[in-house]
Amino acid sequence: MFLGMTGALAGHFIIQKFKIPFPGYPGYDPETLPADAVVEPIPLWKIAILVIPSVFDLVASALAMFGLRYVNVSIYQMLRAMMSGGDSSAGEDSQFNSPLTGVVLILCGAFVQSLQYAFEEKMMTDADAAIPPLLMIGMEGFWGTLLCIFVLYPAAYAIHGPDHGCVENPFNTWYMIQHSTHIQAVFLLYFFSVLQYNILAILVTYMLDSVWHAILDNFRPVTVWGLDLYIFYFISTSFGESWTAWSFLQLFGMFVLLYGTAIYNAPNDGSLYLRGDLKSFFIDCSDEYDALEESHGQEEPLKPPVHPHSHSVPPTPKQATEIAYREGISPMILLSPAVGNRDKERRELARSMDKDHQGIALLSKNQPRNKYGGLDA
Repeated sequence: MFLGMTGALAGHFIIQKFKIPFPGYPGYDPETLPADAVVEPIPLWKIAILVIPSVFDLVASALAMFGLRYVNVSIYQMLRAMMSGGDSSAGEDSQFNSPLTGVVLILCGAFVQSLQYAFEEKMMTDADAAIPPLLMIGMEGFWGTLLCIFVLYPAAYAIHGPDHGCVENPFNTWYMIQHSTHIQAVFLLYFFSVLQYNILAILVTYMLDSVWHAILDNFRPVTVWGLDLYIFYFISTSFGESWTAWSFLQLFGMFVLLYGTAIYNAPNDGSLYLRGDLKSFFIDCSDEYDALEESHGQEEPLKPPVHPHSHSVPPTPKQATEIAYREGISPMILLSPAVGNRDKERRELARSMDKDHQGIALLSKNQPRNKYGGLDA
């Protein structure tokens, strides 16, 4: 997984070298970051602390993988939107017959994953030196790869286990990769799948926020469960997942999950309308909708420059001070909601005064003057 994430470093350097417009880099949004903008170099200490989200990712993945030993993969996906893996029949082993243990482990992993998402968002929106999205993913993969090679693999090799006398034998793993074209093909597929997923996921965090990243992850359980059912009934009963008496409860859980996602951002655009009827489950946001319609009906004021990640939400006084310092403007421009109207009024007044001035100048030119140089009455 971490090795696949390091591929984002190549994209980071290519974008910087050829000045390709990409979210989080100069030239993508000319209003906030022009293509010729001088970007301050990122301090080395900030690159070093990106080991923190790598540790979060590593711990969260380990907890989730241990929890997967106790539950089916579709339940695992519904509890924690992460990459699937493992044989769904593992939960039937007598050694792993405690689903509650698996649920607790997966939920603990989800908590650690939330810390990772929040940390990533903070690093990419830092006013002092924001980390570009691809650099964030690439460095997480770099630090995670080093942790696996120099910490986890030696520890797994030293502990007694079923893999040729140890928990994980890296030499045996390398031998199988060298001598199996099937493993090589799966490795390449997994490498690029992990790279693509993490790039898209970090862009969601960058362009929206970490909450939306976690919410949109919840769409994966449906595809994973559907694929499991297809594999079991149409390819091989040795893999996948069968329909059981409890599958209806799982189906209801997925419905609740997706419905919650659909109404999360209500009453704003992009969410289901909640008017208190049956399909809204008697949730009524009519007052909020009416207020939004009234506000949209009014003339939209000129928008002051805001932070690219503010999503139209007014900044706090501290954020306004930082943005104003960078933009060379007054913090009050960012904090006052009526500033757009005042600017418009000032411009209209200036135009009217300019027209009056032109009229007076024309009148002065054509009207005869007295001997003292003044205008005749």
